[in-house]
Amino acid sequence: MPGVIIAVILSALILAAHFFRSGPGLLVLASLGLIVLLVVKRPWVSRVLQVGLWIGAAVMFWTGIGIARERIAAQNPRVVPPLLIMSGVGIFMIVTGLSARGPAARRWFRVPPATRPPESPPPLP
Repeated sequence: MPGVIIAVILSALILAAHFFRSGPGLLVLASLGLIVLLVVKRPWVSRVLQVGLWIGAAVMFWTGIGIARERIAAQNPRVVPPLLIMSGVGIFMIVTGLSARGPAARRWFRVPPATRPPESPPPLP
């Protein structure tokens, strides 16, 4: 679980830094709130972390495309590096979001195991 916690903290800090540079302060606080949620040991927290990180990944992909468009419009030949960097960060956030619902995170956030309903007996002839 320490690896998941470190990955969530790193992803949230990257997202907060991104919004600090170019977005409203409320999004910075929301990003840092993901770190605070690690302390709350409730089943819904793992889903909130996952959704928050996946939204952050979408923001990173969108930002990379936006930077590439600006550079193409300015006829700057360096289009690929921002796409690779932002895509790498986005992929890291997707993987972190997946691990926020993994077995270690399920134990940490006390998510009950999925139970199957009892099977009905076969019909009588």
